[in-house]
Amino acid sequence: MKKLIFVFIALSLLLPAKKRKHLEKYYQQWWASCRGGSITNRLSNGRKPDIIFGEYVIEVDFADKYPEALGQALQYSQMTKMKAGIVLIVEDMEKQGRCVKELEDIIWYHCLYGKVTVWVINATDDHIWEEDVVEGVP
Repeated sequence: MKKLIFVFIALSLLLPAKKRKHLEKYYQQWWASCRGGSITNRLSNGRKPDIIFGEYVIEVDFADKYPEALGQALQYSQMTKMKAGIVLIVEDMEKQGRCVKELEDIIWYHCLYGKVTVWVINATDDHIWEEDVVEGVP
């Protein structure tokens, strides 16, 4: 059993990680500086939201990790009593555009509109820009 676990860990370390254009932290800093938000410190329970911006506590993540981003944003919102925000990073609109739509559908289905705001960073070429804001207004 120990050998099997060792082999599994060794193989997982050898497999290439998903290649990203920039690290998540790059996009956090870019978005916070463009918007005037601040990179945050840890909360009382040790969790660390990515950005505080006005009345929002924001989680920044890649589009294909939107379920994690939603869960974290909602938890940070509950803990801070601030509105939940998500900044989704889309590096390949053809492959990741569906993730934005799926997140929008979840927000609508669970009546989270007005409670969760989603900003989309389009990083599909050499320039990055904020492409869309999903305010969640019916």
